[in-house]
Amino acid sequence: MICPDCGHYLNTEDKFCPNCGSKISLDNIDNKNNIYSKLDEEDKNSKTLLMTPIWNEENLPDSLKNVISPKDLDIEEQIIEEDYSSDNGKSVFLFPIISALIACSVVVITYSYEHYTNWKTLSIQKQAESLALSGDIDKSLSLINDELGKRPNYESLQVDLKFLNNGKNIYNTLTEVDKLTKQNKLDEALDLVTRTEKSLSNASGPFFKNLNKKVIEKRNVVSLALVKNEMKNKKSLEELIPLYEKVLVIDTEQSKKLLNELKNQICNIAYNNANEYLNKKNFDTALTEINKGLQFDKTDKKLLSLSKIIQEKKNKFEQEEKKRIEQAIASAVEEENKNQINSVKVLNSTSNTNSNGDFIVSGEIKNIGTKPIYSIKIFYDIYNSNGQVIASFSTFVYPNYLHPGDKGKFEFTHYDLKNAQKIQVTKSTWSVE
Repeated sequence: MICPDCGHYLNTEDKFCPNCGSKISLDNIDNKNNIYSKLDEEDKNSKTLLMTPIWNEENLPDSLKNVISPKDLDIEEQIIEEDYSSDNGKSVFLFPIISALIACSVVVITYSYEHYTNWKTLSIQKQAESLALSGDIDKSLSLINDELGKRPNYESLQVDLKFLNNGKNIYNTLTEVDKLTKQNKLDEALDLVTRTEKSLSNASGPFFKNLNKKVIEKRNVVSLALVKNEMKNKKSLEELIPLYEKVLVIDTEQSKKLLNELKNQICNIAYNNANEYLNKKNFDTALTEINKGLQFDKTDKKLLSLSKIIQEKKNKFEQEEKKRIEQAIASAVEEENKNQINSVKVLNSTSNTNSNGDFIVSGEIKNIGTKPIYSIKIFYDIYNSNGQVIASFSTFVYPNYLHPGDKGKFEFTHYDLKNAQKIQVTKSTWSVE
């Protein structure tokens, strides 16, 4: 075979020309070979013609002396055969080298293509992961799915896809939580976000860490909304303080505002309660209510001012109370003395002698004290007509027990008492209840 481009002789197994490197096409070779066959045939004819001994070189006319002679043709054919042998030797050495170069080129190109494709995939994967971490899961999913379409067996892309689908589900759940919150179905929203938070309890890595952060933020929003609803119906410190403690563990701007609202409401209730107890002169309980409010806001001016007033009124009341007690003790002593000394007043006392000659003594008394008295005894002297004391006696009043203001009587009959003229009550004794 002959190369269609350079005319170099080829071996039957050659796919590329060892001389010019052109790819060998059988159609071109066949066409070219036909041409060369015709040329060879013409050469043979010419050669035959030129080799016929019609004339000698010496007998040639001058016009034909420059024409190639048969001898020259033999020499040229020998040179061509030598050139062919030389080219054929060179091709033996060039073919494996060129084949090796071609194989290396294919390997290098394939490796470079694969390396570029891997680099591009990793670059897009990093971009998708960055988008996912920033919260743009939809765009991240689109990039990962596109790359998986090109490299379906790429394991790290499959892992990212699984993470992103889980993240997408969580984002959908948070969207549902938002809807429930807007519909004021706060208990359902809190239950849903709490279950979502539990599902992430064992997850790790920056992607799930960000997701968990968003879930906690959403749970805080729902919790604050619940507290805000509940605090409207709470009227006592005991009801509001637990709500305050719930909000206290949440560190957001919204929680800080709600804490201020709760503090104001707690302080107002404490202020009102303290005033109620102050009006009842229950100073200690009033101060306790003030202190409850100050635990949540130590700078509340109303509570601090009222606390000062309560303390002043308490001190004044205690001083007055002390005086009242002292006065009460003095009055009690005075009253006791009065009851012991002046509780009985003799309203009247009489004496007369009946037809039998008996001397009858009678009279009436009154309890002018402040306490009941009992066992009242009246002492008296009996005088004769000369004004001399001839006897001294005593008798008990009846009824035995007299309340303050009650009256009682006493009476006694003396037998065989001669020359008795009159009586004189000398004293009285009694017991105070």
